[in-house]
Amino acid sequence: RELLLFCLLLLLFLPLSFSFQREEMGTDKKKHAPHIAYYGNYLNYYKKRTSDDDFVDDRFRYFKPEWFVNQRVLDIGCNSGLVTLVVGALGAEMAMGVDIDEKLIGRAIHNKSQAKNSVARIREVAMKMMEEGPILEEKEEKEEKEEKE
Repeated sequence: RELLLFCLLLLLFLPLSFSFQREEMGTDKKKHAPHIAYYGNYLNYYKKRTSDDDFVDDRFRYFKPEWFVNQRVLDIGCNSGLVTLVVGALGAEMAMGVDIDEKLIGRAIHNKSQAKNSVARIREVAMKMMEEGPILEEKEEKEEKEEKE
């Protein structure tokens, strides 16, 4: 069960990671030799994905709380650790984030220290995002369309 959860999270986040790496690299092939494995930070990842006032990532809409309750979760490529914090707030026995970038690890440690006082708020926002997932959005759009007709 833990392996399944790990694979699910990996499949969910890995494609996004590669797309942002390509975007950051640009087209300057001299700058990044093809034989050198590129990794790096994307410090403003969550600001690009969300508004400045809201850290919530739309991918939470696809999470189910029961996936995390009393589970041990490893978030590989955790960036600044916000998804890891949400998973912990959803009831994970342990949520550990790892990243190759020292700056992002520092940001994740900072975010963890800041989140100690706001775990309830993180849980509330994440639960709301999951409750208002894409299925509900489609239903609301259908109802709005029917009302207009």
